[in-house]
Amino acid sequence: MEFLTDLWLPILVASVLVFIASAVIWMAMPHRRKEFQKLPNEQGAIDAIAGAPAGQYMAPYCDHSSMKDPEQRTRYMEGPAGLIVVFPHPRRSMGLCMALSFVVYLIISSVVAYIARHALVDGASYLRVFQLVGATAFAAYSLGGISNVIWFQKPYKMIINDIIDGLVYGLLTAGAFASMWP
Repeated sequence: MEFLTDLWLPILVASVLVFIASAVIWMAMPHRRKEFQKLPNEQGAIDAIAGAPAGQYMAPYCDHSSMKDPEQRTRYMEGPAGLIVVFPHPRRSMGLCMALSFVVYLIISSVVAYIARHALVDGASYLRVFQLVGATAFAAYSLGGISNVIWFQKPYKMIINDIIDGLVYGLLTAGAFASMWP
């Protein structure tokens, strides 16, 4: 845990910078607009899921055993098919969501600090710290969601936006650590 005592300030600064950047990106930047679309029969869809407990659903539902049924497999393959997330009621407040996001940024910055502290020496050059921390933070913020395109058909545009955002977060994290490296 020595890395925490050595790097608590860049961990905190990077987390704050990413938090601010995230807020600006989601509230003001145009690339995040229109990612979600309205269903053609929105009220019908709401009525259909009314009463469903909070959770993640697949329609048509399929698991390993139901995919053995030719009729069910045809329904799934011919579509439409989709994933639906039903939020609990009452939903989390905006403040709680923001606080939880900041905790995630602190965790990511701490993992980045752990890796950097074990890979770099005291007095490492700004560029070397920037490179290692930037690549590590970029990977943490960006790459994990790509599998959602493969398995859950998340639109490519949304993943590209996630990668762009992750690049910004990675660069901010790299700058914070490189400028404050021991």
